[in-house]
Amino acid sequence: MLNRKIQKFVKQTLKNIAPEGTSFLATIIYSYIIKKSDYYTKYLKMIAKSNEIKQINGTILDVGSGPAYLPIYIAKSNPNCKIICVDASLSMVLIAKQNVSKAKLTEFIKLKKGKVYNLNFPNKFFDFVISTSSLHYWKNPVKAFNEIYRVLKDGHEAWIFDVYKPIPPQQFFPVYDKYRRLVVSIFNLYNSRDSFYNTQKINKIIQQSHFKRSYIENFKIFYKIVLQKA
Repeated sequence: MLNRKIQKFVKQTLKNIAPEGTSFLATIIYSYIIKKSDYYTKYLKMIAKSNEIKQINGTILDVGSGPAYLPIYIAKSNPNCKIICVDASLSMVLIAKQNVSKAKLTEFIKLKKGKVYNLNFPNKFFDFVISTSSLHYWKNPVKAFNEIYRVLKDGHEAWIFDVYKPIPPQQFFPVYDKYRRLVVSIFNLYNSRDSFYNTQKINKIIQQSHFKRSYIENFKIFYKIVLQKA
């Protein structure tokens, strides 16, 4: 009974602190852990160096770009593209700007505060859309998918990466061994949220959206949703 009350309190606290974005304290913790994670760094670099992304000669939208590590890796592997990053958290955007400036990539990467439901861009503007570890923050994923559909060019793709629920922290122990207690605490908080999706829920979201062609790939605890605009 007490455990349920604690989980209910945690859920409400997370909603109050960051209803659709990451709080200031969480942005600092998140950025630090990701930066120190060899596993997550390799994961992001694998995405950035994929043949599909390396061949893009145009403009990429990163939704929920966080500290902008992925856009930085993409810009380094593909100098022929421009990347526009949108994140709902102002503190995360400020951290991302520092990271992009430090990497000397301000010419290739632009950052804006904004939400996925109201992307301030023309129709069919982007050659590619990507999002990592952000979907579980979106209160209305169908609306988000439809907005991504709107700004994506015909014949192009959007890739949405996130993690399944529940998140097994033991899979990260070899990665975060130095930060074991912190990671377990954070994952316990994340597992108390209601907004993570399994394959069945993801397929339902896609079916309700404007996207008619899609598939899902699995990467251990991560999944990749490929949305294709005809």
